[in-house]
Amino acid sequence: MRTLAPALALASVALAGCSGGDELTPDEFLAQYPAAYCAYLMRCCDPGERSYGSKPICEQAVGALVNELLAFRASATPFATFLPQNAKACIDKLQSSACTDDKQLANGCMFEVARPQHKAGDECTYSVECESYYCIQPQKNVKGSCGSAGGSQCSGDHRACSEGSYCKDGVTCTPKIEHAKPCSAGYECQSGICSSSAKICVARIEPWCDG
Repeated sequence: MRTLAPALALASVALAGCSGGDELTPDEFLAQYPAAYCAYLMRCCDPGERSYGSKPICEQAVGALVNELLAFRASATPFATFLPQNAKACIDKLQSSACTDDKQLANGCMFEVARPQHKAGDECTYSVECESYYCIQPQKNVKGSCGSAGGSQCSGDHRACSEGSYCKDGVTCTPKIEHAKPCSAGYECQSGICSSSAKICVARIEPWCDG
């Protein structure tokens, strides 16, 4: 699965208080998304297809990713706009979708809840700040500039890498691992599936995670 390690800053949405019926605040999204996404995976994927293994392990891992995505809660720099209606729509989609959307199964919809504000050449610290979702940096958490995806550096964001590669150790774009080779997570594998028991890349079942 694609994973990623960015942060967002709030541009126009209040952080405190309750949201409306068709909207979610950043904190509400953080509280709801891991359970919704992991329930979706557990519902759609056979045990051998689940890169995260159990639901508690999945929720812990996905929760850490969302918390990092929403790290703007402690920042005053408005480099992205949180989209409260998209956040609610994302949760609703996970709760009601059929198990036929490969893209959603692999990536979820967490990155649909924010709109980046920085264009190519703008200063950045996180890939999610950039319209290209690629902040070119000498190393992670050091300021760089928004560029085009497909280079050798990834700064913790898998989307910065070209198709067929993943962000290894949060630093370098690396070709995805072949079938039957050791892995630690599904996003490392060409198939998108790392066996939670054998810890090797396993063949993708078509349709993927059909329950």
